[in-house]
Amino acid sequence: MIDPAMQWANRKDQPLLLMMITSVADDPFELPAWYGQSTGDPYEDYLQAVRYTDDFVREVDTRLRAHGIADNTILCVLGDHGESFRADSRRGRWVPYEEVIRIPWVLRWPGHVEAGRRIDWPCSQMDVTPTLLTLLGFDLSRAGYDGRDALTPASTDRRLYFSSWFDQSPLGFVQGNRKVVYWPYLDQVGEYDLQADPDERKLRPLEGEKKTQPSPTSISGGWIRGCSSTPTDSASASCSTTGTCSLPVDPPGPTTNHRCGIDCPPVSVAPVSNR
Repeated sequence: MIDPAMQWANRKDQPLLLMMITSVADDPFELPAWYGQSTGDPYEDYLQAVRYTDDFVREVDTRLRAHGIADNTILCVLGDHGESFRADSRRGRWVPYEEVIRIPWVLRWPGHVEAGRRIDWPCSQMDVTPTLLTLLGFDLSRAGYDGRDALTPASTDRRLYFSSWFDQSPLGFVQGNRKVVYWPYLDQVGEYDLQADPDERKLRPLEGEKKTQPSPTSISGGWIRGCSSTPTDSASASCSTTGTCSLPVDPPGPTTNHRCGIDCPPVSVAPVSNR
């Protein structure tokens, strides 16, 4: 991928945008045969895939420098999600633990972005475009972006939403130390106190909020539209109609697989509502 990309970039005599997507750090963490073989341990394979991605980025940087365009290029390295290797996460990214929704974002532009600077206020993937355009000198005051310039300080109480493209995946928001998660196929909401419970082991169902909110759309600012919890098999039907399956809790137990593809441990706290 790097050779043709650099050849294309080097031929340009005008501003350019080059986007390179890597996927080896996604399950099942398969690498080119010349780089390494599977260890048989998913976690070790994941770490090996991350090392490969680091080497890929390093090589891109080396090529940019070799072509003499590194100092006039904004290098933006961004993750799309993390991975969880907890037993109750089913080794994946569908349960929105902090290690799943927190991602790396690195910017470099010599002379414009201070080297070694670390941003400690809340940022979102929604901020990527506004940040890059602001760096380039655009006035976004009337652009109407949902995100903002991440290099400008933000309130520590800023509300950040998370979601997934996967059908019926959980979504919600983090605001300060409060994290709210909504599970569409269960139509249930719960929250974590990230200060008192940083490992997200104690989920508190939000019964009061369910009673006062006419629909879960208010949690995501209207993102949810017509969520369906109709299962495709009898096991899922039993689970979704009796409320025997709910948000992930610790310790996990037997699981039921919904049509969404997520394995859900049975609830050990009173469910918010039964359907």
